[in-house]
Amino acid sequence: ELGVVYLLEGSFQKYGNDVRLIIQLIRAGKEGHVWANEYDRNWSDIFAVQSEVAQAVATELYASITPEEKKLIEKIPTASLTAYDFYQKGREAERKFSLVNLSAFSEFSLGSADNTSNIQAIERAKKMYNTALKYDSTFALAYVGLASVYWNKNYYKEYFSQNFLDSVLYLAKKALSLDNQLPDAHNIMGMYYGEKGDHSQALEEFDQAIKLNPNDWMAYYKKGDIKSLQIAASLNHGLELPIIIGSIALSYTDGGFI
Repeated sequence: ELGVVYLLEGSFQKYGNDVRLIIQLIRAGKEGHVWANEYDRNWSDIFAVQSEVAQAVATELYASITPEEKKLIEKIPTASLTAYDFYQKGREAERKFSLVNLSAFSEFSLGSADNTSNIQAIERAKKMYNTALKYDSTFALAYVGLASVYWNKNYYKEYFSQNFLDSVLYLAKKALSLDNQLPDAHNIMGMYYGEKGDHSQALEEFDQAIKLNPNDWMAYYKKGDIKSLQIAASLNHGLELPIIIGSIALSYTDGGFI
């Protein structure tokens, strides 16, 4: 129904420090399994296994991997699995509120039970990201997470101030100083420049995010033109899809195509 050619299916088991990962590549339709493999590893090798699986699947699909892509695939986000665990908990907390409109749940506009729960989720995310940085102070993704948290907490409070969301820019630049290949950091910088009215710089940041991750629906969505919005809708079939489609409809309306 979605026009998908291949499905990637996996199961994961962990016993102490021993990990077993079972991966199957399935062709949609009647062909069934194309490829399957088991990976028995030590938990400390989990990032290396991710890279190994990604490259094995690409080989099965006869996909060519550029040296730049190979470098990104093999990149290890942090040497501390504890830091990575806290980062994932922060991401889980962030997913409890919308990532499409990051300004929607500022403390400045508390007024409903739903918004209170969103603020609680933001506070938990902040705590998890800061804890991750205690275990690895060079963990770039955690700084991006803190930038997102700061945006949510302070968007409305600082909207008319001279230093509107400057801390977001600082945290995003801090992340990029540690790892300049982070599409998430370029995304939030693009949003920052867009809010500041520097649209050419914003588009440059979004384009850089897409260059680093061609499947980055958020970058396409934030670019905002009708073609980019349609690409975003083709990439995201999750909870944000209705919002993306609504934005497409609005763009047609603004253009006179009721």
